Amino acid sequence: MAETVQQALRDLFENNTAAVVHAIAGAGLAGFPLVGLNNTRRGEGLARDILRADCQILLTDAEHAPLLDGLDLGDVAVFDVASPEWRALVDRACPLEPYRKVGPTIRSC
Repeated sequence: MAETVQQALRDLFENNTAAVVHAIAGAGLAGFPLVGLNNTRRGEGLARDILRADCQILLTDAEHAPLLDGLDLGDVAVFDVASPEWRALVDRACPLEPYRKVGPTIRSC
């Protein structure tokens, strides 16, 4: 059973890049929601998923960018994480600060 779980986790994360890890960490620290898109979806189904999730920024890479070709994504800003434009945005970003700081909550029953 443990080997099955370990293999499932390897399968899930093997295609994730450093950009994915940075996005997950950044979203968590900043308090922003992160939506993982199903890269097996195509065409209007993929566009519908993106719009339904109310994505404002979509990060992609060269491998997956063609999936977005011809899709009407409205005002969604699309960035290729390997592009000079994205690198420039990252390089001039301010230090990341948490959206809010929380402490332990003690509840009485």
